[in-house]
Amino acid sequence: MKITNISDLASNLQNLLDTVAISNESLLIQRPNDKSVIILSMDEFNKLKAKEYQLDKQQSNDNNP
Repeated sequence: MKITNISDLASNLQNLLDTVAISNESLLIQRPNDKSVIILSMDEFNKLKAKEYQLDKQQSNDNNP
């Protein structure tokens, strides 16, 4: 995971977004007061959603024997 702050993000937005998209590495943007955020590539997001769907489906099957 790559880590940056809001100032670096603002001055290097294109480069940082390209890095995330190409490398599928997430980007943590550190912000004050526990307001940090993460940027994911679309590929990584889709993988997470697919896993979430599989877990939901499995839980549903477990609850309906």
